[in-house]
Amino acid sequence: MKRISNKPSEEVGTEIGEKQGYHHGNLREALIKSGLKILGEEGIERVTLRAVAQYAGVSQAAIRNHYRDKNSLLAAMAAAGHFELSRRRFRRRGQLAKLEDVISLIFSNYVEFAIENPDLFRLMFAHKSLRRQEYSDLEGNSRRALHSLMDLLSQALAQEGILDHDVESLTFKVWSAMHGVAMLAIDSQYEKITGNRALIAQHCRELARIISVGTIQVERLKQSSGRLAN
Repeated sequence: MKRISNKPSEEVGTEIGEKQGYHHGNLREALIKSGLKILGEEGIERVTLRAVAQYAGVSQAAIRNHYRDKNSLLAAMAAAGHFELSRRRFRRRGQLAKLEDVISLIFSNYVEFAIENPDLFRLMFAHKSLRRQEYSDLEGNSRRALHSLMDLLSQALAQEGILDHDVESLTFKVWSAMHGVAMLAIDSQYEKITGNRALIAQHCRELARIISVGTIQVERLKQSSGRLAN
């Protein structure tokens, strides 16, 4: 399978929260920003082609030149969400080396994004009518986000001297844990953390420590067993 570049590209995404407006040539981006603005302020039910066209100040005919229906617009918005999630992580990673610090960054980036953009987060991960394979930007951006996450973890493992760990398995553990925290937070399913950003951050750090320490200990035991066997 062809490897997709993990570095965020300005050609496949749009930054969330930028000022709405457009000039000739970037109407598509302006429509996505308008849709994201409506989504964040009024919810997904209010995101329609008519509403987005009106917000962007264009005709319905103009918006249909880019999006044939609501689902295609929602897919573009979800793709923008994946781009932004990866972009934030890419910008914040700095020179982190320890596995625990890297996983903690991944956790905080993911959960904070969900809390700040709950409706967009649900659109990206839980909207059943969006079939990723039908929308190339959504498929590409979500795949890039996953690959960049795996690469970041692989680099952190290497810094710990762990070169042959199952990175896909570690990615699944990290993703499962942080997605659970994110959903509990935005759906208010666990009262203790509802609205308590400091406590959520603490739980994220503790989960990152548990996963990283466990991963390193398992690898050390495997290495010790290998030396004894030889």
